[in-house]
Amino acid sequence: MTQRPHVLVVGGGIAGLSLAAALDPERWRVTLVEGRPERAGAGAGLALWPGALRALDRLGVGEGLRRDSVAPTDGALRRPDGRALVHLPAGRSGLRLVARPALLEALERAVPEQVARRTEEVADPQALADRLGADLLVGADGVRSAVRRSAWPRAVERPTPWVAVRGTTATAPEVSGEWWGRGRLAGISPVPGGTYWFLAWRSALPGRDLDPAAALAEARAGYAGWDPRVSALLADAEPEAVLAQRIHVAPPMRSLVAGRTVLLGDAAHAMTPNLGRGAAEAVLDALALADALHRHGPECGPAAYQRRRIVVGQALRVTSGAMMHLATARLPRRT
Repeated sequence: MTQRPHVLVVGGGIAGLSLAAALDPERWRVTLVEGRPERAGAGAGLALWPGALRALDRLGVGEGLRRDSVAPTDGALRRPDGRALVHLPAGRSGLRLVARPALLEALERAVPEQVARRTEEVADPQALADRLGADLLVGADGVRSAVRRSAWPRAVERPTPWVAVRGTTATAPEVSGEWWGRGRLAGISPVPGGTYWFLAWRSALPGRDLDPAAALAEARAGYAGWDPRVSALLADAEPEAVLAQRIHVAPPMRSLVAGRTVLLGDAAHAMTPNLGRGAAEAVLDALALADALHRHGPECGPAAYQRRRIVVGQALRVTSGAMMHLATARLPRRT
C-alpha cells in the first residue's frame, strides 16, 4: 500500500482549519498544530463573500453559516458629523456577515477525525517538519508567521501607523456604514445577535497588543464631536470587551512556495482590515491548495496553487492598504 503524503499545517485558525477540512484523509495524512487552541479572541464580525461561501459549501458548512449569519443592511459612507456622502444599498451581493467564533466552530466540525492534533507553539517549523517526517509544511499561522520567517528570513511582518479597536454590542445597529474624516475611520455593521463596530486611526501608542483601556481613552478623545451614533458605542464600551491592536501587514511576497514550504491566508497576504476580505481569502487559499494537491500531488501541487492565488492575494494586500490611506487621510480644511 502506498504511503499517504504527510502535510503539516501550522496554525489552526480559519486558513489552517479550512485546509485540514478540505484534504481527503484517504489520500493525505494531516497534522494540525496550534499554539492557542482556545482561539476565542473577540467576537469580531467577518465578511463571507460569495466565493468563500461556495467554498464553505464544499466543506459542508455553508448552509449552517448562512443560518448563523446576517446580510448587510443599507448603509452609507458618512462624514464625521454623520452627513451621508454616498449611500451604499445592500443590494443582492450575496455577502454574509458572521461572528468569528461561529466560523471557527463550523470549520472545527468539518475537520475529519483522522487529522492529528498537536498543541504547541512552533518556534522552528522546519525542525518540527523534519521530526514528524512531513512532506509538505503549510504556514497558516497568521501575519506573525513563524513558517514564513523560517523559509523567507527577510519576509517580516510590518507595523502600520494605524491602531484598531473593535467590539460588539447585543443590540441591533441603528445605522450601518462607515465614517471617514479627520484622519480617522469608524464602521458599524450588523452581526448575528447585535452590532459589530470598529475604529482605526494613526496612533503612537506603544506595543503590538495594546492596553485596551489606553486605546479606548485615546479613541474617546479623538472621536469627540463625531456622529452621536459612533460616540455612543465608545461611551458604552468596556476595556475587557474590546480588542485593541496595532495593525500589522504581511510583506510583499514574490512567491508563496519555497521547497516543501507553502503559505496561505494571513501568512501570505495579511492586509489592513477595511476591505473585509481576510477571512474569505483564507478560505479560498485553503480550497485552492487542497484542489492543487489533489490534482497534482505534493511535488507539483504547491506551484499550481501559487499560480492560482498569488496575484489575487498580493493585489488585495496593496488595494486594502491604499484604501486605508484614503480613509484616514488628513485633508486640509476649507478656508
